[in-house]
Amino acid sequence: MIALPAAAQTNTVEPQRLMITPTGPQPEDGHYAAGDEAQFWIDHQGGNVRLRFADSEEIFYLTVEPSTLGGRVLKYDTGDVALAVSGWGGVTLYTKRTPNGIPAERMGNAPNLEPRPVTARETQHFAATLSQNLETEERLNVGFAANWERISRGNRVRSLAIDAMRNASYALSELSENRDTKAAYADRIKVVRIVAAEAAAVEVENEVVTVSFDADGEASDRPSSRAIVDAIQRGPDANAAP
Repeated sequence: MIALPAAAQTNTVEPQRLMITPTGPQPEDGHYAAGDEAQFWIDHQGGNVRLRFADSEEIFYLTVEPSTLGGRVLKYDTGDVALAVSGWGGVTLYTKRTPNGIPAERMGNAPNLEPRPVTARETQHFAATLSQNLETEERLNVGFAANWERISRGNRVRSLAIDAMRNASYALSELSENRDTKAAYADRIKVVRIVAAEAAAVEVENEVVTVSFDADGEASDRPSSRAIVDAIQRGPDANAAP
């Protein structure tokens, strides 16, 4: 290969173009601990990187972007950073309590991340249980509404609807942890409406939060609890897809 003369070389390439595209299944599947902050599991399924915390049944589907020196940045559907992986495989966890990140160590293999499936006959009971838990644990009076007949027809639609309901309950629980956010947001929500639509989205209007999932989509095509929290905090004037 003949090198270009020095005079012909330029530095107009944007910095991100100089990044090394990472290869390999990083972060490695497994059970991780980030100090006393959190324990979590990571796996790869169907081309997705999935994250589940040990104290929750929610599965986060992360998008992957290249970083410097062969590293990767993994983000939630909100665009917030969840994990950073160095070129040599070191993992850093980012949470709302640790926005600067905390190193995570792989402790062992990951289990099956999928929660127990909910059958068609159990769907409405599952929704009622979520409502009861919100009332008992958070003192919230919130009901779940949906086209139960449609949800019960197929496993994929039902699985997405169950995820949407579960994620909404986690979002309301998170908003209830702080007295100010509970008074401002969580106490004002009376109904969570689950809708099979053409795309994942969250809408807030009056006392109703409408959580839509892509009826023809993949397992990731429903809003996460973080996206639902963000939509509720933005209010009715900022309805958008996550």
